[in-house]
Amino acid sequence: MHARPLLAAAILLSACGAEPREVTAADPEVARVAAENNAFTLDLHKALAAEGGNLFHSPFSANAALSMTWAGARGTTADEMADVLHMEADAPHHGPLGGLIRDLNGEHRRAYTLDVANRIWGHDSYTWSSEFQAINADSYDAPMVITDIKGNPEATRTEINSWVADVTHDKIPELLAAGLIDGSTAMVLVNAIYFKADWAQAFEEKDTYAAPFYRLDGSSVDVDTMHGEMEVAIASGEGFSAAGLPYGEDAEVRMWVLLPDEDSDLPSLEASLDAASLDAALNGAGIREEVQVALPKLELRTQVNLNQPLADLGMPSAFDPIEADFSGMIEGAPAGGSDLFIGDVVHEAYVKIDERGTEAAAATAVIMNDTAFEEPQVFTIDRPFLFLVRDELSGAILFMGRIEDPSTASAQ
Repeated sequence: MHARPLLAAAILLSACGAEPREVTAADPEVARVAAENNAFTLDLHKALAAEGGNLFHSPFSANAALSMTWAGARGTTADEMADVLHMEADAPHHGPLGGLIRDLNGEHRRAYTLDVANRIWGHDSYTWSSEFQAINADSYDAPMVITDIKGNPEATRTEINSWVADVTHDKIPELLAAGLIDGSTAMVLVNAIYFKADWAQAFEEKDTYAAPFYRLDGSSVDVDTMHGEMEVAIASGEGFSAAGLPYGEDAEVRMWVLLPDEDSDLPSLEASLDAASLDAALNGAGIREEVQVALPKLELRTQVNLNQPLADLGMPSAFDPIEADFSGMIEGAPAGGSDLFIGDVVHEAYVKIDERGTEAAAATAVIMNDTAFEEPQVFTIDRPFLFLVRDELSGAILFMGRIEDPSTASAQ
């Protein structure tokens, strides 16, 4: 039976090299939120992979945007979101996660680019909670832009898309499609992430050629495949083997490729993976020199709405206009009295893997809607009709008529 390569890449952080980043395994709080993120990563991946086909996403981006939103959640809504994000009860979350994000953004003479940015747009008619704003500004470097979203939703959408495009180096040019921001939108919380790095040992373009790739059904297709010999971290776990290709000399970041065992397949591997065993396997990897690597070139974009996957994972109340409790976002709002709920969680991710290295970007927007807003009702008179003039005090009908063809009803 042919092995079937896995085309999804998981970026794992390590603390090796002469000048490692400041955040390391020595910080137990950061290690904890990283483990929580990995557990959420596998949950979300399994939910999205159920559709089949190619997939690329950044649960880290979704985690950041949802964590910013969680700062204003209360009651059952907050509990459900915490469970979905695998937060440890009574343990700090915003500080450690924000610390990890700041470290990822830090400049440490590293051989790669990694930018993570957060921002919030809030409608100017609300008195937004000072505590909610402070948590997001202090922990996530996410200032709130106060603007007239409801009065000019298209301008707000354009501004958000422009900001995301800038952070992601134009790899996510239009996160928010036309119509996503409208008169019901009260707030938009956004995370954007960008990564670009060269392999520690680049593939030679002359060694890229068509090679067979074996699909799930056993058929094969020829795809452009890079070939090279390099130093690679090799690991194995239950039902898979893994190769960690390093970026830069210090290998602070690797692309790990998980290959199902020959007596298994990709869906079986995805179903069996859990964060703890995966971390254990990759942390126990050994470095092997002169490994012959064959890796398909690829360029992939995924656009997905996360509402249903997140609700299915266990946070349905956040999307329910009646049950949602985001009273922590509004200054002085009673429990459950903010009238806010999550209307949409939209996510887009892009990746390109070639001989030189990897470029990846993702963005997530949490769009908060207001239950007090009513969509304007449309009443189109486009077929024969009756009409009348009525005195509303007495109820007396003063005039009445019918129209079959307005084109013949011109004034005489």
